[in-house]
Formats: sequence, C-alpha cells, structure tokens
Amino acid sequence: CGSPSFGRPQSLMDRLAIITRTQPGADATAEKLHQAVQSPLVMPALEIALTEADTFQPPQAGEIPIFTSANGVAMASKAGWKARGPVVCVGPSTSEAAREAGFNPVLNANGASDQVVDLIVREFEPGKQSFVHIANSAAAGQIAKRLNGKGFPCRFVSLYDARPIVWDN
Repeated sequence: CGSPSFGRPQSLMDRLAIITRTQPGADATAEKLHQAVQSPLVMPALEIALTEADTFQPPQAGEIPIFTSANGVAMASKAGWKARGPVVCVGPSTSEAAREAGFNPVLNANGASDQVVDLIVREFEPGKQSFVHIANSAAAGQIAKRLNGKGFPCRFVSLYDARPIVWDN
C-alpha cells in the first residue's frame, strides 16, 4: 500500500503534469517535461498584463533601469520602450532577456533584491546616477526605497501585474 508497483504499466495519470506558471515560462517548462510526461497540459493560472502602459515614463537620460524579472524586460518592450544604455538585472535569465532586448552593458546581480542593491552600492557612486526599477506591483517599490535611503535616486514603476486567468469549460 503506497509503494510503487514495479513492472506495472503507468497509467496516463501517473505521467500527467499540469503546468500553471505564466507564459512564456509555461511552454519552456512543458518542453523540458515532455520526455518524462506524455503530454504536459499547459494551463497557466496567471497571465502577465501591462498596468501602466499609457502612463509609463521610460528611463530618462542618465537613468539606469533595474529589472528583477524577464517579464519586466518583455513588458517594457511591449509598452513601446526601446532599450538603450546599461541595465541592472537580478539574475542570469533576466540578464539574458535584457541582452536579447538590446541592452548593453548588462550588470548581473546573480541573486535576489538584496544582491541588486549590493551591486548598485558597490558599482556606482551615490547621487551620480539615477535608477528606475521596472517590475510588477508585488515588488512594492522595495528596491527603490532601499536605494533612495542609501543616496541613489530611484523611482519605482509598477508596469505589469500577474492576473488570474479564468478558463471556460
């Protein structure tokens, strides 16, 4: 009872995976799971959608963008903003998305929000550059608050949200 039955053919339910993460990550996960699962079922529970596209003020001259997810890079592009100049990114996936969008140079913090703040404090001089953190509303401007407190002017733009998807029968 509860132990695997070796030699027993697996049923479809033994090999079913339902992927609920947002796109494009859902498709990437399905592709990786395809070998282990007959047909991964992609049913994102959330979608990424612009929130401030009409009022989004792209980074101004001398203002360096901060991205804490690849979604932020994608949504900035979707809002019509063209990449230029340097950018600070939270980790490898976000850095790759920024490079693909045309940012150069890309500074990779290789971590989380703490490492983003640490990288900026280490690499930049207080008051010399301004920053804009482009993220979802869940980020709540914490990086901007911390940087402002350390003498690095930073504004927060909640450019997108993760919204529930309602699936019809």
